[in-house]
Amino acid sequence: MATTDSPPPSAIEDPSDAANPSGANPEVEGLLIALGQFLFQHGPALHRNADELERFGAKLAPVWSQFAVIGPISELAPKLDRLQASLDAVSKRDGASDSTGNAADHTNADPYLFALLEDLESSLTKKLDHSLQTRLDAVVRILENQRSTVTSATKSEFDSSTAMSLKARVTELQQDLLAARQETKTAREEASAVRQEARDARADVEILNQQVRRLTSELGQWRQIALGPELSQEESCRRHCDELLTEALKGEGGALALIGNLITFQAAPAERLPNLLKDVGESYYGWRPRTQPGPLDDDPMESALIRVLLGRCERSGVKNRIEPIRPNARLNSDRHRSEGGGGTMVIEVRGWVVLRENGQTLHRANVLAR
Repeated sequence: MATTDSPPPSAIEDPSDAANPSGANPEVEGLLIALGQFLFQHGPALHRNADELERFGAKLAPVWSQFAVIGPISELAPKLDRLQASLDAVSKRDGASDSTGNAADHTNADPYLFALLEDLESSLTKKLDHSLQTRLDAVVRILENQRSTVTSATKSEFDSSTAMSLKARVTELQQDLLAARQETKTAREEASAVRQEARDARADVEILNQQVRRLTSELGQWRQIALGPELSQEESCRRHCDELLTEALKGEGGALALIGNLITFQAAPAERLPNLLKDVGESYYGWRPRTQPGPLDDDPMESALIRVLLGRCERSGVKNRIEPIRPNARLNSDRHRSEGGGGTMVIEVRGWVVLRENGQTLHRANVLAR
């Protein structure tokens, strides 16, 4: 193949020169179609964002309008036509077909033209990518601003609601605090009144204690007078002595008769003591009738009383003795006197036997016999 010189640089028109778009050849149109397909590939994402941001249409409309990139690209079509025409001219010199529909063999085309076309295509692609990225960044900023606005509004509403709730709670707590303070004041006043009552009651108790001590002292004196200094100190029959004094204070006749005879016995002269022994015995069983059998020492009050009486007689030089009786004992006319007459067995004791110094009976014991 004969070698043909490449046209001089002056024959290749500057790609920056303006041209009529109607003169674009099919290959340029194919490049534009490829660029349109590129937009279609990225379009769904933009449409999805548009659907999600429909409520912000007023704000996003200016941004979406900027995605019309076909206009700026079509302005570059004349430059592409010129470059393609130059490439066809070179190719025809090698016997290749033109760009009327048949694929041209560009293997022998001018490398400068191919490099220039590739640079132009790369530049268009970068510009398109940059334009899309710029618009997407703008959309993202709008979304972020709107989200921040919504978040701030929500937070403001939340803060306002929380503040109102807290204020209501604080008011409620203040009212509770005032009520608690009033209750505390009332409780303190009541406690003060109770303390005053307690002090008054303590004073009353002290007065009562003084009276009790005085009465106890008087009762002790009365006890000693009624029972005598010895019987009043007997621990073995203290409970029975207390019962005797209690009943005497109530005015019961049996208790008063016994205490009267005890007082008389303490003040009586020696010659009257043997007869008073009989009287004391009968008044004792008149206060506590004996109806149950048992040993002679089973009644602590009876045993202590006999011991005290005989001690007083002994100190006075009287040698008489006392013999107690128990129910179920055989009736002995020498020692027993049946009040109802007759009978062979004692069923109730109403006195004791007073014996002389030689053991003979001075006074028989009053009994009920059957």
